[in-house]
Amino acid sequence: FGAMLKFAGFDGIAIEGQAAGPVWLDVQNERVRLRDAREIWGRDTRETQRWIWHEVRRELHPTLRRELRADEEQAVPAVVAIGPLTTHRPRSG
Repeated sequence: FGAMLKFAGFDGIAIEGQAAGPVWLDVQNERVRLRDAREIWGRDTRETQRWIWHEVRRELHPTLRRELRADEEQAVPAVVAIGPLTTHRPRSG
């Protein structure tokens, strides 16, 4: 996250105060926005990451009408998320 933040033009970010509801921090190329997170509130970290990837990439490619997948060759935004962990099956063997 630190390297990606630096590439966006920041050495660090300090957040003060409290939002009225759930928000996510969108940092893109020297632009910082707090955005509404009600739609992703309560999702696990993997679902949150995929939702943010889709949202950011949709904005970057507004003419793209098909569903974007995180494993495509297009640039994937870096996401740091907190919340419920994704449940994984234990490895066998």
